[in-house]
Amino acid sequence: MANQWARIIGIIVSVLGLITFGPLVAVGLLDQPGGRAILVEAIVLTVLFALAAWSLVKAGPYFAYRR
Repeated sequence: MANQWARIIGIIVSVLGLITFGPLVAVGLLDQPGGRAILVEAIVLTVLFALAAWSLVKAGPYFAYRR
């Protein structure tokens, strides 16, 4: 259980970033000049948030308590 807190916090931060960062940046940048280039960066960061959340969820057995 010693390493579980870090994994859980990582999952929470990744999911919050995925939910808030991606859509908010995408909506906020559509009307800005040069917003398309930053929109590509926002999409890449959203994919990275999703990848981080997925990998932390799948890595549960790695973080399991070992004696």
